[in-house]
Amino acid sequence: MEHENLYSLIKNLDSSWYNLMQDFIKSSTFNQINNLVIEAYKANTCYPDFNQIFRCFEIVPVSEVKVIIIGQDPYHQEGQAHGLAFSVPDNIKIPRSLDNVYKELILNGLIKEKPKTGNLKHWAKQGVLLLNSVLTVEANKANSHKHIPWSAFTDYCIEKLAAEKHFKIFALWGAAAKKKEKLIHGDQNLILKANHPSPLSANRGGWFNTEHFIKINCALKTNYNKEINWHN
Repeated sequence: MEHENLYSLIKNLDSSWYNLMQDFIKSSTFNQINNLVIEAYKANTCYPDFNQIFRCFEIVPVSEVKVIIIGQDPYHQEGQAHGLAFSVPDNIKIPRSLDNVYKELILNGLIKEKPKTGNLKHWAKQGVLLLNSVLTVEANKANSHKHIPWSAFTDYCIEKLAAEKHFKIFALWGAAAKKKEKLIHGDQNLILKANHPSPLSANRGGWFNTEHFIKINCALKTNYNKEINWHN
């Protein structure tokens, strides 16, 4: 860990992401993020693993991003977070938030039964960017890294990504994600908003029967003649 830093992780990303992020990477804010994250990982158990912090960007280049699903911060229980929002590795129990995502997919008629895995890498490979507003968290403490200015970084990435000319869909799930709406401009972008799928939020209404997945596939069918296969 002592030889790792966020700069080296970003340099290993596809050049399209490096080019999109490069101005922010040169800023004092990113340097602050880097120092605070290194300090946090040295002092406490944090998630995801350090080398998976930018994993959502590793799977799909900028030009192939068609859907951006934005959440709050990573899962904070051991073994869950692996750099993709709402996703968990294979053989890890499906968290309740993701369970509600699967329930909505069933309600939408896009899957017949709950998948056996919570690994959403299959979505990412189809052009779904699974992005949290904050990219790290301390073990067993939800939203514990909100003091780290990750939101400035993800704001920058979202605004730059929104400016890309190809059609994209931004799905903003929860209060933290909805704050990103002001960054998304242009007719090439469709914005969908819903409550967070966590049990407390989802059961208040505003998550189930929002039909985000149907709307996403309809828009992709119109613009790309291609839909997302949501079943893992």
